[in-house]
Amino acid sequence: SCDRSAAQLLWMSPVSTTTRTAGYKAQSFNAAQGAIDKVLLGVTALQDGRIAIISDRGPPMVFDGHRFQEFGHKADAPFPAQGSYAIVQRRNGVVFVVGRKGGLLRYADKRWAAVPLPDNAAGYRISSSNNGNELLIATNIGVYVLRGDGQVMVRLSAVADITALVQAAYGTLWIAAKSGLSRIAPNGTDSEEMFENKIANVHIWCLTIDPTGRLLIGTRALGLGIVEDDTLVCIRQGDGLPHDVVRAIVCLDGAIWLATAGGDIAKMEGS
Repeated sequence: SCDRSAAQLLWMSPVSTTTRTAGYKAQSFNAAQGAIDKVLLGVTALQDGRIAIISDRGPPMVFDGHRFQEFGHKADAPFPAQGSYAIVQRRNGVVFVVGRKGGLLRYADKRWAAVPLPDNAAGYRISSSNNGNELLIATNIGVYVLRGDGQVMVRLSAVADITALVQAAYGTLWIAAKSGLSRIAPNGTDSEEMFENKIANVHIWCLTIDPTGRLLIGTRALGLGIVEDDTLVCIRQGDGLPHDVVRAIVCLDGAIWLATAGGDIAKMEGS
């Protein structure tokens, strides 16, 4: 359970916000018992229906739509990092977290364990493969893949300083890096720079594929980007988002949840 100081951050109430941009209605949430004093960096849907949220300080949290609770609060030992950059749950229920300072952590059977990366790589982001059987790990020197047997292998090393990645249907890999947004064909060799005239020099925090197959992009200054049929549309604060900085995205039960700057969470519903 959480202590009293943490409990002051638990309850969140809706803020009246409406937009119909790109077919979505946006609704934002913030803490009713005082502002959230952490920088939200990642959200993901867990198999039990809750949303896991990570920040720059402390252990991951889980949100059930009404309140927060520390993830892994029943673990045999405390969370072994000062904060987190990314979190993913694989189909077998095992949770992986990229801790601050680039360490990859594994949570299973109520225990946290470190997973070493080769070549002194520092992990930044993680994502499940489209089949759910592999873990894609974005690092400072390329992309690694963690297979079911636990062996870490180089998957793609041509792109460095990766900030986000996601694998779409049929194996297409989207990679965001300091150099921009790239789309890599399933064969791993054909690479294409995308939307250079629209998102050049814009930091991309996260990439997600929604249930319809569209690419969702969380940016530092352009809000939420939606790519459909090779066309990019951005939903920004003027369209109903609480902030133009979107650090994390998760799709759950037909809705899109966004973690934005300032500790606000936005919920978008529509088609």
